[in-house]
Amino acid sequence: MLQAKQQVHELSVSLVDAGLRVAFARLNHEIKKHGISAGMESLVRKAGCDHIVETSPETNQVLANRGCLVITTHPHQKELAYVLAAFNKYKRRDIFVLGATHFGRLGTAIREQLIPMINVIPFEKTFHGRIMRATGFRDLPAGGHKEVFARNTASLEHAVKIMDNGGIVVLFAEGAAIETQAWQGDTGVLVSKMHDNTPIIFAYQSLPE
Repeated sequence: MLQAKQQVHELSVSLVDAGLRVAFARLNHEIKKHGISAGMESLVRKAGCDHIVETSPETNQVLANRGCLVITTHPHQKELAYVLAAFNKYKRRDIFVLGATHFGRLGTAIREQLIPMINVIPFEKTFHGRIMRATGFRDLPAGGHKEVFARNTASLEHAVKIMDNGGIVVLFAEGAAIETQAWQGDTGVLVSKMHDNTPIIFAYQSLPE
């Protein structure tokens, strides 16, 4: 009986893994073909969901034509798809996500739109973070915290260059796996490196009651 249950469990895990691989392969195809916002909007609609984007005329002008930083809340995981899907109305391909390095494992197309940040230190204090470290999802690089600082600084400087060249950088500043839901410290570092005339837009996902 125990062996049969184990076999059923292993089959279920295999089916889930296969389903996820197919889903991420389709998502990467959509992103490569149409851009990250179009890919995420396709994902949201295939999930049977919809979303309404509310912005001011001034914000619309910025998002349609200029480089900027978009800072959004990150209390869960699902809002990544919703927020990125919202940008599809502007039909821009120069949208990049400043996010944790492990998101690059989801596929080549996603990795090309990711400005990778090694984000392990705060997560070590949470149950969620300890699980991710134990599974090798958030391993520190060989150079330790010194290498983390160097690589993250390079990523922040790259993000500034993207905005200077007219691109959009999206930062999910609020730590989903942090007990206090506090903003990541790199948010302030990034803003301090930006030029004074680079717009900063705040975004959030509002769920129906």
